[in-house]
Amino acid sequence: MTPHYQIPLQVLDVEAVTHPTIGTLADYWCALGAGAPPARASFDFMEIYKVAPHLLMAERVAPETFKFIYCGTAVADNFPRDLTGATFGPMTPRASRIDWPGFYSVVLDGPCLRYGRERIDWANRESSDIIYCTCPLLGKDGRPTYVVSCLVFLERSPFDAAGA
Repeated sequence: MTPHYQIPLQVLDVEAVTHPTIGTLADYWCALGAGAPPARASFDFMEIYKVAPHLLMAERVAPETFKFIYCGTAVADNFPRDLTGATFGPMTPRASRIDWPGFYSVVLDGPCLRYGRERIDWANRESSDIIYCTCPLLGKDGRPTYVVSCLVFLERSPFDAAGA
């Protein structure tokens, strides 16, 4: 069955759309809200426990400012640090050029479902790129307040390793 989305899709990377781990989150998200943003309260990590290590969830606490409330082990192992409990916004010193708060805001303000790819620009011997899907979730007030992402770290090719 092909999911029917009631919100726009931003497809910035085709590999992200077709990746099975990312597809598990997207299918689950779509089933929860029939293709529209579901409530955060309905999202259950145990329903998709096999991909939970690849998930990252954040709550918007101010414009372009997010507090990370969940960071799966695969994400924590590949980022410079575990993001759980960290708050990032426009004035937070950045360890990477990746603008997570900026595109999380796009996902919530649209709202939209975003598939993409980012080049890893911190020390990481095993991976060179991240492919992802980011989905909006509604807060208790019915407004898009939370984002959940599935991040898959792609292994470096021998060519990447030679250039590193």
